[in-house]
Amino acid sequence: MNAQKMTIIFLCIFISALVVPVSAQQEDLLPDLEHSAGKAADEVFQKLDLGSGTADAAYIDFAAFTYRGFDVPLGRIWARLLQDKIIDKSANRLRVLSQEGRTQRAPDFRISGEITDIGATLLIHTDITMLEDMSIAASIRIDLEKSPEITRLLIDESMASADGSVAPDPFEGDSRTQPVAVTVEEGNISRSLHPGDEDWFVLQMENNEALRLFTTGSLDTFMSVFDEGGSLVAENDDMGDDTNSSVTVSSSQGSTLLVKITGYDGSTGNYTLNIEPSQPVYDQWEPNNTRDTALQLDPGGQDIETAFTSAGDNDWFYFTVSGTEASYIELSTSGDHDTQATLYDDAMNQIGYNDDGDEDYNTRLGVLINEGTYYLEITEINNAQGPYGLHLRTRHYEPDQWEPDNSILKPRPIKRGDRHTHNFIPENDRDWVTFTVETEGMVSLYTLGPVDTIMTLYNTDGEEIASDDDSGGDYNARIDINLPAGAYFLELAE
Repeated sequence: MNAQKMTIIFLCIFISALVVPVSAQQEDLLPDLEHSAGKAADEVFQKLDLGSGTADAAYIDFAAFTYRGFDVPLGRIWARLLQDKIIDKSANRLRVLSQEGRTQRAPDFRISGEITDIGATLLIHTDITMLEDMSIAASIRIDLEKSPEITRLLIDESMASADGSVAPDPFEGDSRTQPVAVTVEEGNISRSLHPGDEDWFVLQMENNEALRLFTTGSLDTFMSVFDEGGSLVAENDDMGDDTNSSVTVSSSQGSTLLVKITGYDGSTGNYTLNIEPSQPVYDQWEPNNTRDTALQLDPGGQDIETAFTSAGDNDWFYFTVSGTEASYIELSTSGDHDTQATLYDDAMNQIGYNDDGDEDYNTRLGVLINEGTYYLEITEINNAQGPYGLHLRTRHYEPDQWEPDNSILKPRPIKRGDRHTHNFIPENDRDWVTFTVETEGMVSLYTLGPVDTIMTLYNTDGEEIASDDDSGGDYNARIDINLPAGAYFLELAE
């Protein structure tokens, strides 16, 4: 069939129009795209010189409109709109085949195309292929302004090369000085990270506004947020689902915020940046970011709810212990943050530190202290924001009933099945016990309690047989060992 001599083509719709989901943001673009699709449909009829005679009808189908070889939202929307316009303008001169219709007869023509971009212009190439000899019966080009809204339709989460490589997305090259503007109304935006790439976005914050920014997808992302002056206000690695990043920002951190997203350890792939309203991160105890502004705690026991309000936020607290007897202090945090605690004396000498002593990366710190004032610094390792709980307990202790037992020359006897209650007072105290094994067999030696104990087992010649630090529960020591008959010495330390 020669397209230039064909004078009559009838319309018979075998199918409903292509169904393509359209978001609220994309709906705003439809009028302009429909107008452009109408122009393209007019050119289809002009190029094919379609008349109004009574010749046999011609059949067409639609294939993909791709961008860089990928099936993207703009290509699907364009195919739908162009099909609708051709049907509207055909005056009963074309038949559009459905997937089922292709099983009954082969189409005469196929409409497909490619989307390319040159600078700030998008070129939509529409080709009409004559399937009889695979020649191009007509080729049409429609130019569109490459607006941010249109550009978003050029990205699909499935975009990836067959070899696993990732190509630059249509927003490149965005940078710190040329970020892509995003709003909470958009909801989400799909992007890709190719080797050496970093994506930059800019948010204009409304008064008293708080937003949660988080990524979704299989890519391990790292997110950093800066104020307009370039100061880091939040960053995160894995606070989102799986290995996705998530931060909460508020207008108190700046009216303009810059967001940088990279792949953790240089990883590449596709992801979606999501934005949703959130509650501001508020801490009633601020400012307490230095020793001089530290918040006073009750050493007798206190629980408070506080928060990390920005990236790098550190919270300071202090308490004073009185009395001549030693005290055991126990500090812990609760919540979803990876906290670390550092305890200082009044001269700012570090006397205690803990990172992950409690569940879910929370800190737990137990230290024997004497009378005086002490300072506590709590930080978040990942610079994440959000609330956490702080818990303080102190207990006064006096030397236990077994003292003096601080050397191998003064051990206290213990029998199989016995339990002795000890404490490490004064500081650097050591406790020694001795026991006798009547017949060879397994012996279990272990401690219980909130103290991080270390246990060392010796024979009667003072030779070390075994030692342990944390094999028991909650940082307690435990030794399970087969021992021949004889006498043994056990040293316990913190």
